[in-house]
Amino acid sequence: MRRVSLAGVIAVLLSLLCQASDTATGLSAADRLAAGGKHAAAVRLYREFVEKTGYGRETERALIALAGAAHAAGDLPAFLYARDLYARWFPEGKAPRREFDEYEASLRMRAGDWSGAAALVETILGKYQYPPEVADRWRGFLVVCYTRLARPDRVLEIRLEIVRSGRRTPQAADALFRVSEWALRQGRRELALYYINRLLAEHPLWPHRGQALSLKKAVVWKTITVEDGLGDNSVSSIRFDGDDVWVGTWLGGVTRFSRSQGRLQKFTAKNSGLVSDLIRDLWIDQSRVWAATFEGLAWFDKRTDKWQTVLTVAGLAGQRVKCVTVSDERLWVGTIGNGVSMLDFRDNTWKTWRTKDGLPDENIVTITPTPGSVWAGSLAGGIARYDLRRGVWQVWSAPLGSALKNVKSMAFDGQRLWIATHGDGLFSCDENGLNWRQFTRANSGLPVDFVHAVSVGPDGRVWAGTLEGGAAVYEPRTGAWRVYDIHDGLAGNDVISIAFEGRYVWFGTLNGGISVLLGDG
Repeated sequence: MRRVSLAGVIAVLLSLLCQASDTATGLSAADRLAAGGKHAAAVRLYREFVEKTGYGRETERALIALAGAAHAAGDLPAFLYARDLYARWFPEGKAPRREFDEYEASLRMRAGDWSGAAALVETILGKYQYPPEVADRWRGFLVVCYTRLARPDRVLEIRLEIVRSGRRTPQAADALFRVSEWALRQGRRELALYYINRLLAEHPLWPHRGQALSLKKAVVWKTITVEDGLGDNSVSSIRFDGDDVWVGTWLGGVTRFSRSQGRLQKFTAKNSGLVSDLIRDLWIDQSRVWAATFEGLAWFDKRTDKWQTVLTVAGLAGQRVKCVTVSDERLWVGTIGNGVSMLDFRDNTWKTWRTKDGLPDENIVTITPTPGSVWAGSLAGGIARYDLRRGVWQVWSAPLGSALKNVKSMAFDGQRLWIATHGDGLFSCDENGLNWRQFTRANSGLPVDFVHAVSVGPDGRVWAGTLEGGAAVYEPRTGAWRVYDIHDGLAGNDVISIAFEGRYVWFGTLNGGISVLLGDG
């Protein structure tokens, strides 16, 4: 047997002690580098320690530390080395499994491995329970991944999932904004308004609130001009006929939008049988579109798609036609200089009324039917009501001591008649011509006294279109007013026609085309 000297044993022990001291010193040095933020250098020392030491008690801690330092340094290969070696050597160890998964997902994103990162994040969200703000942060990472992978369908699904949860996280606010943008691009303005209103209500301190308000303006308002095919940017009348929108313009004839087909037709005196391009009013009945022009009355046959002109020899009093209305099988026509003409479709006979027949003025600019009556508004003589049963006119010219002059438009809300005037604001009375009120800039929320259009919405609110003051809406139940102008999104402050379609309010302006408002914003 070979004899080992005491000196040799001591030498071996000292060598082992020195090696242990060296490895311990290396691990401590790596810890100090990691704590000081020098992660790349720490990765190098941790890895050297593992490779020199091999399997051992300190190696488990070193591999966990190496994984953390590799994540901080953005070193995916070093992380994978630490994770895989740990799983092989310490399958039952105490490694932070969730952190390892999170580290890998983050590193794959930083390395541009969007597919791998997305798969890991999906797994993480299904495997671990997170507080809402943390879970939504991971969903935000998923959005980034699928955006890079050109998967807009999955991006939308994730955002809708966040939105439907009702959470009040920054990611939820961003999702509401993005989903509203998407709905607007799809032309689903009501859905877009729902999401943007939720964002503004649920996240009042969102740092991008200004962008949200700008998006809301884009959602709530839409503008249609000559660039979209409109015949002229001065819009005198807007009417709806199922899928079709008919627009009369001041100088550009009639434009017809067939929305489901995406078809647009412009009718002018040059390209059709329309008698004139100077359109002052439109009215639609079951088979015809009537156009009041300053060169005659025309009608469009919806069955033949052709225009025809009503000649004065047929019974129409004059060719300068300002307004046209069909009610109770009668066609009512207001003219400039020739009073009111009426065609009774039941026997195809005409009748005309002038001042000698009871009209206050022969310049009739607006006609409004009410139950049992027809009201006519004039330029200089106030308004008159024709009693259909008795066949007589009754005139009101100064109901409140001030003259009813320069009447521009009238509307009936089922109980009260509303009269727009140029210079004296808005008047109203009941259907018997009693209980008068006057609304002006001085005593109400009207922005100016020059009112050129008045219409009653489906909800009973009264809308007034003004010159230079935009549009004002009045709530009769509360007495509240609200004004919309170019700062809100209106195409122009000169509003000369107003029409309604469901929740949409259509404004025809004098020089800005059409503005369409979704609801009341």
